[in-house]
Amino acid sequence: MKKKSGKAMLLAAALAMTTLAGCGQNKEAGADAGKESDVKNVVSDAGGEEKQERQAADNDEIVKLRVWGYGYTSTSEECDAIAEAVSEITREKIGVEVELVRNSDGEKLNLALTSGEKLDLVNAHSYPGGLNALVNNGMAMPLDDLAEEYAQEALQLVGEDMIIFGKISNTLYSIPNLKDFAVGYGTAMRKDVLEELDIDPADIKTINDVHDVFVRVKEERENLYPLVPTWEGGGMQKTFAFDALGPGIWDACGVLENVFEDSTTVVNLFETDSYREFCEMMYQWNQEGLILPDATTFNEANPCGTVGFASFDNVKPGKEKELREGWKREGVLIGLVEPFMASDGGGNSFFIPSVCESPEKAMQLWNLMFTDPEISNLFVNGIVEKNYTYVDDSEKVIRPVEGSTYDSLD
Repeated sequence: MKKKSGKAMLLAAALAMTTLAGCGQNKEAGADAGKESDVKNVVSDAGGEEKQERQAADNDEIVKLRVWGYGYTSTSEECDAIAEAVSEITREKIGVEVELVRNSDGEKLNLALTSGEKLDLVNAHSYPGGLNALVNNGMAMPLDDLAEEYAQEALQLVGEDMIIFGKISNTLYSIPNLKDFAVGYGTAMRKDVLEELDIDPADIKTINDVHDVFVRVKEERENLYPLVPTWEGGGMQKTFAFDALGPGIWDACGVLENVFEDSTTVVNLFETDSYREFCEMMYQWNQEGLILPDATTFNEANPCGTVGFASFDNVKPGKEKELREGWKREGVLIGLVEPFMASDGGGNSFFIPSVCESPEKAMQLWNLMFTDPEISNLFVNGIVEKNYTYVDDSEKVIRPVEGSTYDSLD
């Protein structure tokens, strides 16, 4: 494996755990890696380098860990190449080889967990009900003792204020990914159609403006449905500022109706005026022919790449890259709800499944995903010149290599 210089370590520890979940980094927008020395200083301050040396010295045999990451497009060949590049580092540091699997299918993940399939470190994002459901079903291992022993550096980087996202009933089950905890909401629209209709995205400020754009698209682009699902099976991103007080977007009854108000009263989402008004608006839009018919049975993951113009979506750094990779065309984000940090902010983090046979090694690998810039960069971006390349000699901003389908492992 070609070794990178310090400049080539694109992601500092503060971004390290955007690694395997699919809500990816904005490569072209310039995810600056920070400096490798910064990461080393954090690890050294916590005694991490000495611990890693002791762990490596104790490795009498190599343990193979299977990592299940969330993602849509990565091929098995790309995953195998990246896993081998990671393994070249982890064999020496912690006595571990990595097998990397990427999938976004929650049913397949549930089947793998219930059937006892070998899994050692898993992203929770696609599992129905998220971390809460995993814990309730006995599928996630408590981590307090493991993290205290093997992941002090990761805990230090995340910090006490954010660790709460990985706890259920005051027990740690996940170390939250260091990424966008606060997210805004709105719509994502095809850039080519906006340009063709001479619509300035800056003029789209409200949900009524969105409606008017959809009407124009229906009138002038008969081959496109103005609004399509955010993801396969009719799912859609939320569009107003409620906090579900846990995982799930539309499946939580007890919510805070508006996070921008001071009220801490928990209410039934489906009894609120805001939810009723939203349903009435969607019914009207459907009557106007603005919504893809039979959306709940539509089985394409990225309908805006084929039959649609826009979908409801979250608005955050790097989202344009996700749209480009999924839609295979440029998208424009229209923010309708200001960013806020909800209780499910750590929903796409990892957990160690109860079926894991080597939880100590899994935790050591997880810690390196936070603290080793080369491992983090491999998981997040892939292999230089195979999956990404630098835009200039500064080696701080990257772009995907044409033909690569590797999507960021959050």
